[in-house]
Amino acid sequence: MTASLTDVHRRLLTILFSVTGILALSAATSACSTVSNVDAAARVDDAELSPDQLSDLVDAIAQGGDPTSGDLVRQTIGLWIQVEVINAGLDGAGTPVTDAQKADARTQLEAQLPGFADLSESTAETLVRVQATSNASQAVPDFPTLVADAAEAADVYVDPRFGTFDPVAGSVTPLGGVPTGVPGVTG
Repeated sequence: MTASLTDVHRRLLTILFSVTGILALSAATSACSTVSNVDAAARVDDAELSPDQLSDLVDAIAQGGDPTSGDLVRQTIGLWIQVEVINAGLDGAGTPVTDAQKADARTQLEAQLPGFADLSESTAETLVRVQATSNASQAVPDFPTLVADAAEAADVYVDPRFGTFDPVAGSVTPLGGVPTGVPGVTG
């Protein structure tokens, strides 16, 4: 059976969103950097997601869904942020995602996703990075600590047009949305 990008996206979200509790330890992730955020949909440290890259990635993940859905856009940005944070943690621990792991991830995606070969190189590389990070993270013995440390050290920015990064939930919330963990507030 072949999987769609949506199926893979759900699996990756399940794996990567399991770190949201870990990200709660990192409320220090903030946009307090001197790096320019002009023309970035999102940024984690020095890695930037351009609006064009975001649009292509959302289109690829939507697979028949609504690529203009605010929820899908925010989930995509949140996924990208989590992958960048986890990769920074893996790099810092001296266990970066290897070229061989990326090649294996590409092979997996080519086999599972119809139309993968037709994606832009940027989108394909982002999906390969997501898959390779997911695969690599499963072999890390103290993954929660690695993610917590990386998240605490990360400088995360989200263009306000898309929302704000909620470090407690590890996700992007709409402007005016209620961040998680605010005492006495539900939403």
